[in-house]
Amino acid sequence: MKQEALLSIENVEKTYKMGKAGDLTVLKGINLQIFEGEFVAITGPSGSGKSTMMNIVGALDIPSKGVVYLNGKNIAKMGESSLSRFRGETIGFIFQQFNLIPTLSALENVMLPMEFINNSSQKKTRDTAKNLLDMLGLGDRIHHRPNELSGGQQQRVAIARSLSNDPEIILADEPTGNLDSKTGKFVMGFLHDLNKKKGKTVILITHDLHLIKYADRVIYLQDGIIVKDTNKGDKK
Repeated sequence: MKQEALLSIENVEKTYKMGKAGDLTVLKGINLQIFEGEFVAITGPSGSGKSTMMNIVGALDIPSKGVVYLNGKNIAKMGESSLSRFRGETIGFIFQQFNLIPTLSALENVMLPMEFINNSSQKKTRDTAKNLLDMLGLGDRIHHRPNELSGGQQQRVAIARSLSNDPEIILADEPTGNLDSKTGKFVMGFLHDLNKKKGKTVILITHDLHLIKYADRVIYLQDGIIVKDTNKGDKK
Protein backbone atom coordinates (compact mmCIF):
# COMPACT_ATOMS: atom_id res chain seq x y z
CA MET A 1 0.00 0.00 0.00
CA LYS A 2 1.47 3.32 -1.06
CA GLN A 3 2.14 5.75 1.80
CA GLU A 4 0.24 9.01 1.53
CA ALA A 5 2.41 12.11 1.73
CA LEU A 6 2.05 14.27 4.83
CA LEU A 7 2.79 17.29 2.64
CA SER A 8 2.22 17.32 -1.10
CA ILE A 9 3.08 20.30 -3.32
CA GLU A 10 1.90 20.01 -6.91
CA ASN A 11 2.93 22.34 -9.76
CA VAL A 12 3.20 25.28 -7.40
CA GLU A 13 4.11 28.76 -8.54
CA LYS A 14 4.27 31.88 -6.37
CA THR A 15 4.17 35.27 -8.06
CA TYR A 16 4.31 38.66 -6.39
CA LYS A 17 2.93 41.86 -7.89
CA MET A 18 5.74 44.41 -7.99
CA GLY A 19 3.82 47.44 -9.28
CA LYS A 20 5.57 49.21 -12.14
CA ALA A 21 8.35 46.64 -12.00
CA GLY A 22 5.88 43.98 -13.10
CA ASP A 23 5.38 40.51 -11.65
CA LEU A 24 8.08 38.51 -9.89
CA THR A 25 7.70 34.72 -9.95
CA VAL A 26 9.71 33.31 -7.05
CA LEU A 27 8.68 29.64 -7.18
CA LYS A 28 8.34 28.00 -10.58
CA GLY A 29 6.53 24.70 -10.97
CA ILE A 30 7.48 23.11 -7.63
CA ASN A 31 6.57 19.45 -7.13
CA LEU A 32 7.45 17.94 -3.76
CA GLN A 33 6.22 15.27 -1.39
CA ILE A 34 7.31 14.94 2.24
CA PHE A 35 6.37 11.84 4.22
CA GLU A 36 5.78 11.20 7.90
CA GLY A 37 8.99 10.69 9.86
CA GLU A 38 11.34 12.32 7.36
CA PHE A 39 14.02 14.86 8.27
CA VAL A 40 14.20 17.10 5.21
CA ALA A 41 16.51 20.05 4.66
CA ILE A 42 15.59 22.66 2.04
CA THR A 43 18.61 24.71 1.04
CA GLY A 44 19.88 27.06 -1.64
CA PRO A 45 21.66 30.38 -2.11
CA SER A 46 20.18 33.77 -1.27
CA GLY A 47 17.36 34.55 -3.68
CA SER A 48 16.69 30.89 -4.47
CA GLY A 49 13.16 31.02 -3.04
CA LYS A 50 13.78 29.41 0.38
CA SER A 51 11.76 31.95 2.37
CA THR A 52 8.82 31.71 -0.01
CA MET A 53 9.10 27.94 0.10
CA MET A 54 9.02 28.07 3.89
CA ASN A 55 5.80 30.09 3.78
CA ILE A 56 4.22 27.61 1.38
CA VAL A 57 5.42 24.53 3.28
CA GLY A 58 4.25 26.06 6.56
CA ALA A 59 0.80 26.99 5.20
CA LEU A 60 1.60 30.64 5.96
CA ASP A 61 0.86 31.55 2.36
CA ILE A 62 -1.03 29.99 -0.52
CA PRO A 63 0.35 29.47 -4.04
CA SER A 64 -0.50 31.62 -7.05
CA LYS A 65 -0.84 28.43 -9.07
CA GLY A 66 -0.91 24.75 -8.16
CA VAL A 67 -2.07 23.07 -4.97
CA VAL A 68 -0.69 22.26 -1.52
CA TYR A 69 -2.10 19.35 0.45
CA LEU A 70 -1.27 19.23 4.15
CA ASN A 71 -2.44 16.06 5.86
CA GLY A 72 -4.71 15.47 2.87
CA LYS A 73 -6.33 18.91 3.01
CA ASN A 74 -6.01 21.51 0.28
CA ILE A 75 -4.93 24.61 2.20
CA ALA A 76 -6.04 26.97 -0.58
CA LYS A 77 -9.64 25.85 -0.02
CA MET A 78 -9.60 26.71 3.69
CA GLY A 79 -10.73 30.01 5.18
CA GLU A 80 -8.15 32.00 7.14
CA SER A 81 -9.61 31.09 10.54
CA SER A 82 -9.80 27.37 9.73
CA LEU A 83 -6.33 27.43 8.19
CA SER A 84 -4.86 29.22 11.20
CA ARG A 85 -6.26 26.61 13.58
CA PHE A 86 -5.25 23.71 11.33
CA ARG A 87 -1.75 25.14 11.00
CA GLY A 88 -1.49 25.50 14.77
CA GLU A 89 -2.46 21.88 15.31
CA THR A 90 -0.27 20.43 12.56
CA ILE A 91 2.95 22.49 12.43
CA GLY A 92 5.31 23.74 15.13
CA PHE A 93 7.47 26.68 14.01
CA ILE A 94 11.02 27.54 15.07
CA PHE A 95 12.34 30.83 13.67
CA GLN A 96 15.80 32.40 13.48
CA GLN A 97 14.55 35.51 15.30
CA PHE A 98 12.78 33.40 17.98
CA ASN A 99 9.55 35.44 17.59
CA LEU A 100 8.72 35.33 21.29
CA ILE A 101 6.19 37.78 22.74
CA PRO A 102 8.37 40.21 24.75
CA THR A 103 5.72 40.99 27.38
CA LEU A 104 5.10 37.33 28.22
CA SER A 105 7.18 35.00 30.38
CA ALA A 106 8.80 31.88 28.96
CA LEU A 107 5.95 29.83 30.43
CA GLU A 108 3.29 32.09 28.93
CA ASN A 109 4.99 32.04 25.52
CA VAL A 110 4.86 28.23 25.49
CA MET A 111 1.25 28.19 26.70
CA LEU A 112 0.09 30.58 23.97
CA PRO A 113 -0.34 28.10 21.08
CA MET A 114 -2.26 25.72 23.35
CA GLU A 115 -4.57 28.51 24.48
CA PHE A 116 -5.21 29.40 20.84
CA ILE A 117 -6.26 25.84 20.03
CA ASN A 118 -8.06 25.68 23.40
CA ASN A 119 -8.30 21.89 23.69
CA SER A 120 -7.13 21.61 27.31
CA SER A 121 -7.79 23.00 30.76
CA GLN A 122 -5.67 25.88 32.05
CA LYS A 123 -3.93 23.53 34.50
CA LYS A 124 -3.08 20.98 31.81
CA THR A 125 -1.87 23.74 29.49
CA ARG A 126 0.35 25.15 32.23
CA ASP A 127 1.67 21.72 33.24
CA THR A 128 2.46 20.81 29.62
CA ALA A 129 4.33 24.09 29.09
CA LYS A 130 6.30 23.63 32.33
CA ASN A 131 7.22 20.05 31.42
CA LEU A 132 8.47 21.13 27.99
CA LEU A 133 10.61 23.90 29.51
CA ASP A 134 11.95 21.45 32.10
CA MET A 135 12.87 19.02 29.29
CA LEU A 136 14.86 21.80 27.61
CA GLY A 137 16.70 22.72 30.80
CA LEU A 138 14.75 25.90 31.53
CA GLY A 139 12.83 24.85 34.62
CA ASP A 140 14.41 27.70 36.59
CA ARG A 141 13.64 30.29 33.90
CA ILE A 142 9.91 29.80 33.37
CA HIS A 143 8.95 33.22 34.76
CA HIS A 144 11.67 35.13 32.88
CA ARG A 145 10.72 37.32 29.93
CA PRO A 146 12.65 37.07 26.65
CA ASN A 147 14.86 40.09 27.39
CA GLU A 148 16.00 38.32 30.57
CA LEU A 149 17.17 35.27 28.64
CA SER A 150 20.20 34.61 26.44
CA GLY A 151 19.75 33.93 22.74
CA GLY A 152 20.21 30.21 23.30
CA GLN A 153 17.64 30.20 26.10
CA GLN A 154 15.17 32.11 23.92
CA GLN A 155 15.59 29.55 21.15
CA ARG A 156 14.96 26.74 23.64
CA VAL A 157 11.74 28.51 24.68
CA ALA A 158 10.83 28.72 20.99
CA ILE A 159 11.47 24.98 20.61
CA ALA A 160 9.27 24.25 23.62
CA ARG A 161 6.57 26.45 22.11
CA SER A 162 6.82 24.61 18.78
CA LEU A 163 6.11 21.32 20.59
CA SER A 164 3.24 22.58 22.74
CA ASN A 165 0.41 21.24 20.57
CA ASP A 166 2.29 18.01 19.77
CA PRO A 167 2.36 18.83 16.03
CA GLU A 168 3.14 16.30 13.32
CA ILE A 169 5.64 18.63 11.61
CA ILE A 170 8.41 20.77 13.08
CA LEU A 171 9.37 23.54 10.64
CA ALA A 172 12.68 25.17 11.54
CA ASP A 173 13.68 28.28 9.59
CA GLU A 174 17.42 28.98 10.05
CA PRO A 175 17.10 27.86 13.72
CA THR A 176 20.81 28.34 14.52
CA GLY A 177 21.30 31.61 12.65
CA ASN A 178 21.51 33.78 15.78
CA LEU A 179 23.24 31.26 18.04
CA ASP A 180 26.82 30.44 18.98
CA SER A 181 28.19 27.14 17.68
CA LYS A 182 27.72 25.22 20.95
CA THR A 183 24.08 26.23 21.30
CA GLY A 184 23.54 25.62 17.60
CA LYS A 185 24.77 22.03 18.00
CA PHE A 186 22.38 21.56 20.93
CA VAL A 187 19.44 22.81 18.86
CA MET A 188 20.27 20.59 15.89
CA GLY A 189 20.90 17.60 18.14
CA PHE A 190 17.52 18.14 19.77
CA LEU A 191 15.80 18.30 16.37
CA HIS A 192 17.64 15.13 15.33
CA ASP A 193 16.41 13.34 18.47
CA LEU A 194 12.85 14.58 17.89
CA ASN A 195 12.99 12.95 14.49
CA LYS A 196 14.79 9.73 15.39
CA LYS A 197 13.36 9.06 18.86
CA LYS A 198 9.94 10.71 18.71
CA GLY A 199 9.22 10.18 15.01
CA LYS A 200 8.49 13.84 14.33
CA THR A 201 8.67 15.04 10.75
CA VAL A 202 11.28 17.81 10.65
CA ILE A 203 11.63 20.31 7.81
CA LEU A 204 14.73 22.50 8.03
CA ILE A 205 15.09 25.65 5.91
CA THR A 206 18.72 26.74 5.81
CA HIS A 207 21.48 28.26 3.71
CA ASP A 208 24.10 26.71 6.04
CA LEU A 209 25.46 23.60 4.33
CA HIS A 210 26.98 22.45 7.64
CA LEU A 211 23.46 21.76 8.94
CA ILE A 212 22.27 19.51 6.14
CA LYS A 213 24.26 16.60 7.59
CA TYR A 214 21.48 16.22 10.18
CA ALA A 215 18.89 15.57 7.47
CA ASP A 216 18.09 12.30 5.73
CA ARG A 217 16.98 14.12 2.60
CA VAL A 218 18.22 17.38 1.09
CA ILE A 219 16.32 19.49 -1.43
CA TYR A 220 18.32 22.10 -3.32
CA LEU A 221 16.60 25.21 -4.66
CA GLN A 222 17.99 27.57 -7.25
CA ASP A 223 16.12 30.40 -8.97
CA GLY A 224 12.79 29.07 -7.70
CA ILE A 225 13.28 25.56 -9.04
CA ILE A 226 14.20 22.29 -7.30
CA VAL A 227 17.49 21.38 -8.96
CA LYS A 228 18.34 18.35 -6.81
CA ASP A 229 16.55 16.10 -4.31
CA THR A 230 18.92 13.67 -2.56
CA ASN A 231 18.09 10.98 -0.01
CA LYS A 232 20.73 9.36 2.19
CA GLY A 233 18.65 6.18 2.22
CA ASP A 234 18.18 6.09 6.00
CA LYS A 235 14.42 6.17 5.50
CA LYS A 236 12.23 4.62 2.85
